Amino acid sequence: MTRTAPYWEWIDRHSAIGSARAPIAFGPAVLAGSVIPPTQAAHAPDPAMSFRERWALREDNRLACGEALATVLHEEAVPQIVHLLDRSNLLQECRHPALPVVRLVPLTRVEILLRVDDAPYEEIESLLADVQLVSPHDDFITWTRQRLTARNAVQPAATRS
Repeated sequence: MTRTAPYWEWIDRHSAIGSARAPIAFGPAVLAGSVIPPTQAAHAPDPAMSFRERWALREDNRLACGEALATVLHEEAVPQIVHLLDRSNLLQECRHPALPVVRLVPLTRVEILLRVDDAPYEEIESLLADVQLVSPHDDFITWTRQRLTARNAVQPAATRS
């Protein structure tokens, strides 16, 4: 799962302690993906079956399964995670997925959350026009404008876009 600072601050904006907590290990994310086991470590090796993504750790295969998991994490999962730590890479992946990931947040919101700290004010406002509110209590647009106002208040006038 992938979260950026603005995204985490958005989902944690009503924290009972009044300020954003450290991100939790599992929770809302922008993207999600699976670490697919090789056939020798898969619960059901047939790629067409829904259990293909489940690892099969049994007494008789624990060493082979552990080695396979270590290899997949080292060669695939960790490099993907490192790649997605860059906001521009994450945005590109959300726009046009090349990795085996699923976007969990509407693209317009993702784009705003990934660019709210550095895109010109006018671009964010243009994106806000396309935001679909999910409930009467959805304060995403208000939150975004407050963040833009705060961002612009700390920038010197000569550097504002």
